[in-house]
Amino acid sequence: MGMRYLTSLLVGLGLTLTVAHAAPVKSGKASAELLLKHTSVPAGGSTTVALRLVPDAGWHSYWKNPGESGMPTSIVWQLPEGLELSALRFPAPHVFDAGGVKSLGYEGEVLLLADLSIGKNVEPGVVEIKGASSWLACTNEQCIPGNADLSTSVTILAADAKPVTGPSAKLIEQAAGKLPAEGKGWSATARRVGDKLELTIKPADGVKPDVKGLSVFVAQQSIVTDGAPAEWNVSEGKMIGTLEVSEYLEELPAQLDLVLVGAGHPHGVEVKCVTQK
Repeated sequence: MGMRYLTSLLVGLGLTLTVAHAAPVKSGKASAELLLKHTSVPAGGSTTVALRLVPDAGWHSYWKNPGESGMPTSIVWQLPEGLELSALRFPAPHVFDAGGVKSLGYEGEVLLLADLSIGKNVEPGVVEIKGASSWLACTNEQCIPGNADLSTSVTILAADAKPVTGPSAKLIEQAAGKLPAEGKGWSATARRVGDKLELTIKPADGVKPDVKGLSVFVAQQSIVTDGAPAEWNVSEGKMIGTLEVSEYLEELPAQLDLVLVGAGHPHGVEVKCVTQK
């Protein structure tokens, strides 16, 4: 009896089949695995997939913009028909300084999350989610790349069934709580003035413009000198920041993706920034 047929039969009887995810894969100086918030999801529903990366003690991995050195953690998905995944969502990074070379990333374990959507016409059964992941793990003295072919399985239920929470749900929920918030109601513009990038950021209504301890991270590479402190002031309810332009910047893109981290937003706020020529 085939696995998909067996699962369809169990679903029809109101039962579910527990499917174990693959064990973590070690490569270089880190191990990686895929986790699911729900092990069973109805057709037309959604859940969260996590790429969990655990570097060895004393090693770190990188943000989507790694800074002056490094490589972002990435994954190329292989999905069955009818399943879709969003881009990976990264927590706000930390700044690492190796002899004046500054990079952006994470010390220790990090979970990168993606939203998995199940098409309403996907038939009940067990489906496999695969991904080819690559990363770079570093200390201040050396870097070692890693890569792994990862997989996990999810049971697709009938559309009127309830999702089944998996053993990784709490871990994924904790990781989701540490992601930058969506900056609804925020707006920002940027313009280049010589070797500086001037940001003008307007918080959402009711949010006090607080620049105390404020850091800004630009998701696009080679825009600013990553990790360099910004100079801030407040004027007419707006936060005005000045950053050093990267020596590799040729032309500003039409939009920058900013993450603002400060006392009022310890996990960050994501703000879309329109550039001015």
